[in-house]
Amino acid sequence: MPELTYLRTILSLLAAHWRSSRSDERGSGTLEQILITTALVTAALVAGGILIARVTEQAKAIPQGAP
Repeated sequence: MPELTYLRTILSLLAAHWRSSRSDERGSGTLEQILITTALVTAALVAGGILIARVTEQAKAIPQGAP
């Protein structure tokens, strides 16, 4: 699942950036927090979509009994 590895890397980088920007008090924090929050929500939605697609795919592969 390379998609999840890619998402995990992005989330780690965003979290590190967010932690470092919290200690910086120059005033542009609100816009950065909005952008980071948007990126995190988007990443979560993408991860959820991938998981739902994989679970649905596996569920369809379950053999059904003959009617």
